[in-house]
Amino acid sequence: MIYFDNAATSWPKPPEVAQTMTAFLEQVGANPGRSGHRLSIDSARVVFQAREAVCELFQAPDPMRVVSERTSPKRSTWLYTAACAREIM
Repeated sequence: MIYFDNAATSWPKPPEVAQTMTAFLEQVGANPGRSGHRLSIDSARVVFQAREAVCELFQAPDPMRVVSERTSPKRSTWLYTAACAREIM
C-alpha cells in the first residue's frame, strides 16, 4: 500500500495543477457516481483516467484498486479495511 498526503503539505502547487483543476471546474464540475447525467459520467471518466495514470506510474495491475479519500477518518478506514482484507486472504 502506498499512502500520499502531498496536497496538505506542498505549496505552491505546480501551475499545471491549477490549470487542470480550472479546466475541470469550468468544463465538468460534477460529482462522479452521483447521478447518470452527462457531467457526472464525464466526472467519473476523469477519476478513472486518474486511477489509470496512477497504475501506470506505479506499474499496478488494477485501476479499480486505486483509492483516494479526502478526509483522514475515511483514509484510516480504508487502511484498516485493507489491512484486515490482507490478513483474511
